[in-house]
Amino acid sequence: LDSRGLAVFLTFGGLYQGGFQYVLWNVVFERIWPGSSVRANLMKLAATNLISDPVFFFPTFYILKEALTGNCTSIQELVTTAFGRYRKNCYT
Repeated sequence: LDSRGLAVFLTFGGLYQGGFQYVLWNVVFERIWPGSSVRANLMKLAATNLISDPVFFFPTFYILKEALTGNCTSIQELVTTAFGRYRKNCYT
């Protein structure tokens, strides 16, 4: 059993996906694009894929993963390492 991987999965799933994305989709996006029409849902989906995921989802995941599984000794090193991995995985 990979306890560090499990910790990343549970923490990220509970805090980010369970908390932040709930608020984003059910509060923020509903205020911007109310209702469940095809147009409103497509706008919410586009905002998620073009704004939310690259700006919030992936950076949060990489920082949390590095914090729970890496050997960084400072916050600056943690963020730099996490963003380096994110950038590497995006462009390679």
